[in-house]
Amino acid sequence: MHEDFRDKVVIIAGGAGGIGASQARKLSAAGAHVVVADRQEEEGRALVASMDQMAGPLSLFDSCSPSEHAGSWFYLAIRAVIQIGR
Repeated sequence: MHEDFRDKVVIIAGGAGGIGASQARKLSAAGAHVVVADRQEEEGRALVASMDQMAGPLSLFDSCSPSEHAGSWFYLAIRAVIQIGR
């Protein structure tokens, strides 16, 4: 990934495993603050912990499923603003 994502906030739904987790790692390594949303709580928390250990930007996990609850996108955005500051 060649783009500069420093200080950007990215929300990835279904980000705890597979392609979503791979993209979360790449975006974190490129400087993005990554918010991972997934129903797989254990995997999501482990992913965020591993990204935080790499001394990357602040990452967050939430066990919601935006595809099932329309208000989840709003909630994730508000949480990112409160905890990340943007």
